[in-house]
Amino acid sequence: MRKRRRFISITASAATALACSSAAAAQFSGAQFGPLEEAIRAEMAAAGVPGAAVAVVSGGRVLYAMAFGVSSSETGTPVSTNMLFRIGPLTRVFTSAAMLVLEEEGRIDVNAPIRECLVSLPRELLQITPHQLLTETAGFRAIDFAPGPRDERAIAYTLAGVSEKDLFTAPGTVYSQSALGYAVAAGLIEVAAGGPFADIVRSRVLDPIGMHSSTFRIATAITRPFALGHTSGTGSTPAVVRPFPENTVFAPAELMFSSIDDLAKFAIAFMNGGQIEGRNALSPRVITQLSGRYAPVPSGGRNVAYGYGLIARTHRGVRLLEQAGSTPGFTAALRMAPDHQFAVIILANRDGARFDRTLETAMELLLPVNGVATSKSSSRRLTVIDRQQLPGNYRNGDTTLQIIADSSGLALVQDGSRRHLQKVDDIRFALASSDVRAELAVVRAPGGRVAYLHALGRAYARVH
Repeated sequence: MRKRRRFISITASAATALACSSAAAAQFSGAQFGPLEEAIRAEMAAAGVPGAAVAVVSGGRVLYAMAFGVSSSETGTPVSTNMLFRIGPLTRVFTSAAMLVLEEEGRIDVNAPIRECLVSLPRELLQITPHQLLTETAGFRAIDFAPGPRDERAIAYTLAGVSEKDLFTAPGTVYSQSALGYAVAAGLIEVAAGGPFADIVRSRVLDPIGMHSSTFRIATAITRPFALGHTSGTGSTPAVVRPFPENTVFAPAELMFSSIDDLAKFAIAFMNGGQIEGRNALSPRVITQLSGRYAPVPSGGRNVAYGYGLIARTHRGVRLLEQAGSTPGFTAALRMAPDHQFAVIILANRDGARFDRTLETAMELLLPVNGVATSKSSSRRLTVIDRQQLPGNYRNGDTTLQIIADSSGLALVQDGSRRHLQKVDDIRFALASSDVRAELAVVRAPGGRVAYLHALGRAYARVH
């Protein structure tokens, strides 16, 4: 596997770094990142990832950046740290930041109903707020990616066509990921700022940070070092995704292009109150708002919350802000520990990959972590109340999940397959023979009735 790397040492002059983080970073040389390289190589091999790039930020600088593998399994072009990848759900952070900058300009009030800007929407949608759109609590149904329009006007067309039928539950009740909700947010951004969404994000967020290679436009992305997306091919060989997946409706939620070089600039600015290289890129207020804990994430575990595009949680004694996931052909992960001015960024040109070990290894090298990372949960005995209250049908958009009680306990039925559930705690259940990544949770209404199932970032409303 080909590997290219570069190192930028951290010195005591990084005045904004915490003392412990600066000291740890200053002691590191390239050879000491061997465990990190071993982890990324292992996870790339396990998932069949052709190419990936990783950056570690500490104390206000890029401590380490490396590139592995190839940008295309067919051409063998090496990956570089300035190469563009699709960044999947990390895109939401930049859409949210653009909205918050517009609020500072007096163009939007994130807590006011969107009827203030979008009077033409159906009456049932006019009470939704930008805050609900960005925190994914607006009640919009989930939509899975499918090839669609490349015309940038598709955002405006989506805004014009959205209706109460696109809600799977009442606004403000539960966190549930929805690319449609972010498309509505992008339409609101266009109306408020008076221009194309991609240009507004560039002028308000990307250019001020110095992320000059990042873009929403494929026609621009292919003029720079550019990775092709891959998915499952024949046997264990990954295949290039053809045609290249495009659908402008999904752009505000998951289709931005960026590199680890550019994303490292974002992480540095984020953890330095919006400043980078001596200039104010984003205001401290925007950073504070992005860092908020606004909506519980039931399937994420206790004390896990969603902000504006970022998941907030404490892991191994460290407060984290993070986002990770896939879009067709690509996987991306960003994990930041603001209290330690630490971040790790991973981009890969294969969908469905996971880099848990790489993320944990980076933390272990530079942070005062507690305990040992584990992906397994202990199980608890099902109660009579569980068997009585959980069975039923739950729906979000076109997807229906069914919980049934049988002689073995409780089972999840979807598309004809049945998988038994193991109880993790009072609200969470894991699929039998699976790890915690397959957990689902129950969300109860006042009075104790199970109102939703929550799994993989989506809520499913009980229908009967």
